[in-house]
Amino acid sequence: MTERHLLTLAVVLITFIDVCGARSLLAQSRAQSPLGGSASGVQGIPLKVQGGTFLIPVLINGQITLNFTIDSGASVVTIPADVLVTLSRTGTIQKSDFIGKENLRLANGSIVPSTIFLIRSLKVGNYLIENVKAAVVDARAGLLLGQSFLSRFASWSVDNKRQVLLLNPKTQQQQAQESCTARIPTAAQHVTGRVTGFLTDEQALAATRSAEAQSGAKVNPAYLHLKHASVRGNGSFETMAAVPEHMAVKIGDTVELYSRYRDPSLPCHFIPWTINRIIAQP
Repeated sequence: MTERHLLTLAVVLITFIDVCGARSLLAQSRAQSPLGGSASGVQGIPLKVQGGTFLIPVLINGQITLNFTIDSGASVVTIPADVLVTLSRTGTIQKSDFIGKENLRLANGSIVPSTIFLIRSLKVGNYLIENVKAAVVDARAGLLLGQSFLSRFASWSVDNKRQVLLLNPKTQQQQAQESCTARIPTAAQHVTGRVTGFLTDEQALAATRSAEAQSGAKVNPAYLHLKHASVRGNGSFETMAAVPEHMAVKIGDTVELYSRYRDPSLPCHFIPWTINRIIAQP
C-alpha cells in the first residue's frame, strides 16, 4: 500500500471517530437537561423544606418572590389578606387586577366567599405563566399554588427523593386547542341601549380583564385604547361598550351595540361590546 493510500485511510478513520464522538455527546446532552429535565421537556425545580412541607419559590408579577405550598386540592392560587396588603403597598398588585367575588372551595371541602383577582404573571423556574386566577383568603391561611397554576401544565409531580417539582409543559397544539374552546359567540348580536355614563381607563381595564377571565380569551388589543361607555340595554342589563374614535357619543344617546364575538383575525381573541351607531340623541 502506498504512502498516499495510507494517508487517505487515516483521514477516513479520524473523521469516523469524530462523527461517532459527536453523536455520543449529542445523545448525552439530549438525555439530561441542566435542571433535571429530560428529552420530554420536563423541568425539575428545586424545592425548599420547611417543617416537613415542600415550598416552591414563585416570582409574582416580576417583582417579589414568595414561597408557596403546592396544593392540588385548591382550585386557585390563594394569597392571605395580610400578604395582599403588602403586595398592594409595593404596587405588585393593583386595583385594576381585581375582577369580583366568587364562592371559593377550600382544600378541606368548605366553601367561602372570596375576592378574586388576576396575577399578571407567576414565574416558577424558567416557566412564566400569565393571567393566573387567584383568591384572597384569611390571613391565617398560607400561600397556596393551586390548580389555576398547576392546570396550565400537561402534568406535574413532586420527586420526594430529589426534592424537586417536575413540570411538564403543554405543547403548542395543546395550548391552542384549549384556548380555542373559549366561550365566545362566533357572530355579534345587534342590541339597542342608552348611554348612562363613561368609564375611566382604570375601570375599563378592570372590566376588560374580568371579561377575559370569564371567557378564557383575550380582547383584540386595538380596542384597549378606545373610550368606553356604560350602556343600559333593553331588559335592564348594563354593559361596557367601546366607543369608536370617530363617534361623538354623549350621555343619554340611544345607540346600537354589537355584542361580544370571536375575533376571526386573531386566534382565541374577541371583539368587545362596541357601539355601532347613534340612533337618537336627547
